[in-house]
Amino acid sequence: MRFPRWLVSSILAFQFLLSTLQLLDVHRVWYFPMIHGLAYSLRFDLGFSLVPAILPVSAVVALYLLKGGKYREVLVASFLSLCIYVFLGMEDAVSWFSVFQIPLALIFLVDVGDFLYSLLVFLTGFEVTALVHWILLPLGISTPLAWFADLELALFYVIAPIAPLVVLTIFFVVFIKMIFPKYLVSVERFLKGCKFLRGGSVDVEINLDPRVFLVLSLILSVVGALYPYSRYINPDGIAFGVDVHYYVDWMGPVEQDLCSAFLVANGSRPVILLVIYGFQHVFGLKLLDAIKYLPVLLNPLLVLSVYFMVSQSTKDHEWAGLASLFTASGIKITVGMYAYFLTNMLGLSLIFFALGFLFRSMRTENKSDLILAMLSGTLTVFTHPWTFIQYYVAMAFFLAYRFFKKKVADGCSTVLLYLGVLGLVDLFKGIMLGSLSGVDSIISLMSRLVNITSFWSNNIFIFRLKYGGLLSNTVLFGLAAFGVYMLNDKDDFKLLLISLLATSSFIYFIIYEEGMSRLIYNIPLGVITAIGVLFLIKNNFVNKKLKMTTLISLIIYMMVYLIRSLANLL
Repeated sequence: MRFPRWLVSSILAFQFLLSTLQLLDVHRVWYFPMIHGLAYSLRFDLGFSLVPAILPVSAVVALYLLKGGKYREVLVASFLSLCIYVFLGMEDAVSWFSVFQIPLALIFLVDVGDFLYSLLVFLTGFEVTALVHWILLPLGISTPLAWFADLELALFYVIAPIAPLVVLTIFFVVFIKMIFPKYLVSVERFLKGCKFLRGGSVDVEINLDPRVFLVLSLILSVVGALYPYSRYINPDGIAFGVDVHYYVDWMGPVEQDLCSAFLVANGSRPVILLVIYGFQHVFGLKLLDAIKYLPVLLNPLLVLSVYFMVSQSTKDHEWAGLASLFTASGIKITVGMYAYFLTNMLGLSLIFFALGFLFRSMRTENKSDLILAMLSGTLTVFTHPWTFIQYYVAMAFFLAYRFFKKKVADGCSTVLLYLGVLGLVDLFKGIMLGSLSGVDSIISLMSRLVNITSFWSNNIFIFRLKYGGLLSNTVLFGLAAFGVYMLNDKDDFKLLLISLLATSSFIYFIIYEEGMSRLIYNIPLGVITAIGVLFLIKNNFVNKKLKMTTLISLIIYMMVYLIRSLANLL
């Protein structure tokens, strides 16, 4: 009897998941989750053994291998498992025997593409189960699905330690791209040889509707602002954000005199204080409520700014739609809500709008767009000096690389004028108004550089403990690493992304931990991630079935990450 190919691939994917969970359970792997706003040190524990389920599944695969004449391979796997049994016990031996079978089956029984498809189907079903739990939670509906949600949370934090390594990979790839680009192997050339991913099907290009992604992104951004204040999650309506008390203190003088907005907090962020004041009085809210619910305005604004920046800079609306989705469901919202980075989020929104207008002006030579870019950039100067200076330096690097390395002069005068005006505004802010400027931010940064020997401990801290570990979205960073690999300097906007990553990486290794986390937070991770995802679903090397499953799986995963993170802020 010959099993259908889809059944064998499904059995193998199921076997892989069971074996992985059992190994994590047997070895009691440590992980560091944030649960209800508190960080814990826990060991992975299923509470029961999966060996009774693994044994029959691995037996079926072993019989199928034997039927195919793979006696020696099965014998070697059995011998290795026996050795493991002698030293580590039955559960380890069964789990590893199952693991040893997987590469054998992938070589002799099933296509890798079919295996990946089955694996993604199982993972998507698992994530949907967790998502249903988090959706029902604010309604006060308790279901047995909580166990799956807890398991999903545990698995997220189990793989979280990989995140800082992936970030270092991103910076390393950028370095190679800038200095030794000829040593990078073409992804297209590699995938062209991976015929096992095609699955024997004829590919049809997948067309995405950017409007659907934009609408979904806006909905998720509003959910991100309101979900933590739902009745069953936060019955007392507690203002949970780390930085909330700063805004309450700063707004005290502003409520008495609007001009105080240019004095409090070293005069560094008058725009956000004026926005809070306007939001409070337009909707008749108490000060604390205005601060609590301001993300209802800022989150969608950030999503719109990302969509605008990408669509106007590249005219690629599919890229813009995916970028907005990964922004709405990514670290910009989760970390932003955890720390209540209201100023940072507004600053990013303004600089993204400025870049969208600037690149459109470079393309069309429209002076009105340049004026709008300078106005939006000027507002950034008076909103968040850190964000302004990070993007200002990146833009200067972009201009220098474009003019001296690529020998492209078109549009350089536009960028130079933009940089000149914003530089003068920043100097005016610092010298004439005595406020904290972008230049002051650099001086402050240089005075707080740390010893390189502290780098790794700081790196671990910002991903493991800071922001409750929400920065450690390993899947998002992994896709971003792939997106960085796909970047090139032929397109102006992609060159800017390379410049931003390159200039940020220069000081990432010597800056203190707060600065490290802000550098990462300010990088448009959703934009870079969307590049990698678009390549995966648009190329002709992967069959359509696998492309669609990958996209759906990623969307569900990111939605679970978003809502689960919000539910655990308190």
